Amino acid sequence: MRTYIYNKVKGRAAFMLALLPLSLTVVMLLSACSHIDEDERFIYVKPADVMRRVLIEDFTGQRCVNCPAAHELIEQLQQQYGDTTIIAVSIHGGALSVKSTPTIVGLWTEQGDQYNKDCGVETWPAGLINRSGGLLDVAQWSAKVYEEVQKTTPVESITISNVVKGERLSFDVNLSALENINGKLQLWVIEDGIVAPQQMGDGSMNRTYVHNNVFRTSITPLAGDDIAIPAGRETTLPYSTAFNEAWNRDNLAIVAIVSNSSGVLQVVKKKLKDS
Repeated sequence: MRTYIYNKVKGRAAFMLALLPLSLTVVMLLSACSHIDEDERFIYVKPADVMRRVLIEDFTGQRCVNCPAAHELIEQLQQQYGDTTIIAVSIHGGALSVKSTPTIVGLWTEQGDQYNKDCGVETWPAGLINRSGGLLDVAQWSAKVYEEVQKTTPVESITISNVVKGERLSFDVNLSALENINGKLQLWVIEDGIVAPQQMGDGSMNRTYVHNNVFRTSITPLAGDDIAIPAGRETTLPYSTAFNEAWNRDNLAIVAIVSNSSGVLQVVKKKLKDS
């Protein structure tokens, strides 16, 4: 029995002695940390690849009999990939668009009409998919979306914060990148749930058609603002715009697009009702 007690005590002593160097090492490491300058403690670590979302620019019109089929395809693609991955903007302009009158809700806008011209649209519907491959017929959209959704992007994140919805809409755009980027930032206001006439595929006029993703205005110049995003640092840019009394604030969203000469690098959509 004495031998057992002696060995047990001896074992505890050995165990405590074994812990001593480890304890001293931890203390030394903690002490060393306190001498590192604060600016040197945080090193930017490049994250894994960021997947690219897909922007569908849908050139459409209320007198376009084939446009409802394009709208249906957009909904199908959003159901397939998710509406945060596939972001659509329906731009009304050109010969088949309708201007508002005292008795008719028209979705034509001056900026939308100009953008149709800038993009060389002459037949409707037509689409740009991440501005890659030029104007595409609706039959080509699905394959191009599949191609684009596989790609990665150097844009780490785009977020819209500090949203204020008073007499004016004000917010910040926060941008970060995995590498230095020089390009353009476009900020568009779109609206869902607009009830307005639409010519249908059978030639009939649906006067209670529900239009979604409708381009309302560009907050930036239509072609965008020049931006330079340094790698590993967040850039914050403030913006504001006036509300139009014809808009339903509950159905509005901001679409932020970062692009360069190669096409759309990243796009996000921020619903204002969630702000």
